Amino acid sequence: MTLMKHALVVATVNRHETLTKLLDSLRELDPHPSELVISAPAESDIPPAAREPFPFPVVIALGARGSSAQRNKGVDALTTAPDTVAFLDDDSVPRRDFFARVERHFAEHPDSSAMTGRVVLEGTGRLPNLSDAEITEALERSLRDDAAQSPGPAEPHNQLYGCNMVFRLEDFNRFRFDERLPLYSWLEDTDLARALMKAGRRIYRDPAVVIAHRRDASGGRQSHVRFGYSFVSNWAHLHQKGHVDRRDLPGVVLVVGKNAVGSIWGPEREWRRLRLKGNLLALGDLLRGRVTPERILDL
Repeated sequence: MTLMKHALVVATVNRHETLTKLLDSLRELDPHPSELVISAPAESDIPPAAREPFPFPVVIALGARGSSAQRNKGVDALTTAPDTVAFLDDDSVPRRDFFARVERHFAEHPDSSAMTGRVVLEGTGRLPNLSDAEITEALERSLRDDAAQSPGPAEPHNQLYGCNMVFRLEDFNRFRFDERLPLYSWLEDTDLARALMKAGRRIYRDPAVVIAHRRDASGGRQSHVRFGYSFVSNWAHLHQKGHVDRRDLPGVVLVVGKNAVGSIWGPEREWRRLRLKGNLLALGDLLRGRVTPERILDL
């Protein structure tokens, strides 16, 4: 029995099969979340499985589009006044003791404002996807391993991983996700982590809180040109906010360089060429003094 209430928000778009698999896994959790909010742009994004009876309240929040906006709307739709709110990607699969471990984390770390867990298996984002059997085996194996030997203590960290994040609700509501990072909201997890740290809050990585991450195909949401634009423009926006600095720049340069090389040679050249186009559009805007992550809506 938990002493705190832990709600769960899942943002989704056009991935009925993926979301249904997550919903099936949530039934196995012990304990369950105090409530689940599914946040989607439209009714057509909600699979029939979401309307079936669950052993916990389920709220459907419609109207927002984009990860940041959908997650914020999901929090606004909460009805149970939880102590914490967890965000899982719709292609994440939590281990059955997920909320028991979240409960322990926040009880043992009263200074923790937010935490991210351990991903024991992650897909590549390409076909073939991880199978259900692979995910089940990885989660069960991690449970046996953790019972035999402690996975180690939670430690202060400087990053959150967007596929699994848990916040104290009062701290989340002070900052929230930046809706100037539209659609799939590249770097929204970094942005919120750095905002919390600048305000003197502590974030942790806790290896006892475990998920698997399918990284399923996007369901038609992703435009490589848009993603390439966001990769550069979102970073520049966070730099203006003081949430990334020059130490983070080499990673951006490396990826743009990979897109440039890959656009000329290799099996990925078709989509690398599109991402490079987005990179160059964003760089052109930056040279004109424009930091406009919202422009991807017009691309």
